[in-house]
Amino acid sequence: MRLNIIDGIRGHLLLGMMVAHLSFQPGLDWLRWLHHHTLIGMYDGEFFVLIAGLLVGVLTCKRTSMRANIRPFLMARIKIIYRYYLIAALPFLLFTTLAEGLGSLPESAVNILVMIEGGAYSDILPIYFYCFVLLLALMVVIPQNFNVALAVSAVIYVYSQFYYDTGFMGLSSRFVVFDVAAWQFLFILSLYTGLHHEAVLRALDRLPEVAKALLALVLGLGVLAASRYLTYPAIAELPALAPSNWARMNLHPFYLLQIIAFALVVFLVLSSNSKLLSPLKTISTLYFRFRVLRNVGSYSIQMFTLHVYFMAIYKQVAAPMDDGQRSLLAIFILLLFVAAPNIRVWMKTRQKISVS
Repeated sequence: MRLNIIDGIRGHLLLGMMVAHLSFQPGLDWLRWLHHHTLIGMYDGEFFVLIAGLLVGVLTCKRTSMRANIRPFLMARIKIIYRYYLIAALPFLLFTTLAEGLGSLPESAVNILVMIEGGAYSDILPIYFYCFVLLLALMVVIPQNFNVALAVSAVIYVYSQFYYDTGFMGLSSRFVVFDVAAWQFLFILSLYTGLHHEAVLRALDRLPEVAKALLALVLGLGVLAASRYLTYPAIAELPALAPSNWARMNLHPFYLLQIIAFALVVFLVLSSNSKLLSPLKTISTLYFRFRVLRNVGSYSIQMFTLHVYFMAIYKQVAAPMDDGQRSLLAIFILLLFVAAPNIRVWMKTRQKISVS
């Protein structure tokens, strides 16, 4: 059975990713006011990785077959992720070939296959791929020992913080702008939490509702303050051309704590019976259970891939437009993005009715 609230959260994040990537385009700065980054200083990819790890952990804990042998599940996920990564890279391959000629096609194709190059706005898929490959390798070497897996992941993360590289340990900075050596730790840490979610839930249940409300308030205020006033001291020497958002790209420890803190706030709000949190819980639950949003989230990897195509189309069509026309085009794309999975669900429902 699907967790409707998770689908709703993923739907929100997918829509947020579409809004964020459009807002980075010329003339669309106003869209940033519609994104939660304005409030909490974080985007969407961080929560995608967290949720992905958490769900794998919960499923491994719940399903006897996965507990006995998780490797077939990981292999299946790796194949799906790689397939959609290739689909997402097709616009990049097309535009590169048109710009550089057919002579560039063999090299570009090889670079895509080995993840040196690929589609813009689709870095989350190589991050997923690396995370699942790393986990599979660990499960082959140390079967079912998730304590050791967490320790190895932590060592890789600590190592990454002394070298401000991007991509696969700095090997793929032309495509993957995130340091996946750091981001894998968020995935494994979330997975580990999912494995022990029952113990975590029991510990939180022991807290009085007032304490939960106060904890959510303190963490929430901390995240809001961090998004505006927190500085990220560099652990190693920053490269001269380091991007302004290097702390996010390299998952600085302070940024990692922000992600964890806000995820805990959301969980406390959605699970608490405190009267202090009741208004927030009611509004959040209604929003995340909104069927239109859940339908977007239920096709998570497909919608992510679709958003890459929509961004490619937008950049080509919007080039000769003025700012007003670009805004109208962006609104149309956002509406079409939300409509696509809902039309699919509606068509499947109609098909079932007609068959029955």
